[in-house]
Amino acid sequence: MDLVEIELVRQAKQKNIAAFEQLFSRYQKRIYNFILRMIQNQDDSAELTQDTFIRAYHSLKTLKTDKAFNSWLHRIAINLVRDKLRKFEPIIESIDEPDVYVNGTEFTFDVPDWSTNPRETTLQQELQKKIQTAIASLPKEQREVVILYHIEGLGISEISEMLEIPSGTIKSRLARAREILRIKLKNYVIS
Repeated sequence: MDLVEIELVRQAKQKNIAAFEQLFSRYQKRIYNFILRMIQNQDDSAELTQDTFIRAYHSLKTLKTDKAFNSWLHRIAINLVRDKLRKFEPIIESIDEPDVYVNGTEFTFDVPDWSTNPRETTLQQELQKKIQTAIASLPKEQREVVILYHIEGLGISEISEMLEIPSGTIKSRLARAREILRIKLKNYVIS
């Protein structure tokens, strides 16, 4: 976190709305994408992102260290996602089935980018989709740590602090998740 962000957090804690709006602008996409990866639903992700920032604004006084804003904000998002997932089990798609069929033919909504090799682009998109679906199929505890570590780029100690569980548990969940993903993606990824 840079000095500007630390100052924005300090000002936001004093109920400076403009400072909080700048923090929102800096973190909104990151929080939205994190939530989207966890619950796989754009509408719910947008709603939970908004709820995360509303809760953060009203709870800023509880933030002990201004430098910990990112972790603290992710912690709020994680709690909201967990609450949501307790209420509704996500629909997990098979990684072997296409998204939509129309008259028995696979139908996609993506417009291809012809500036690169179309075959290569299609294979990359397919692989990304298979990986995202495989991650979405992980148990929620493993999915959380995989997204936080591999996608959000957070360290083990930061995730441990954020989730309030020991580092060893984080490492164990990552190892189990990697093994599950390796098995699920063995036909798509060279190990």
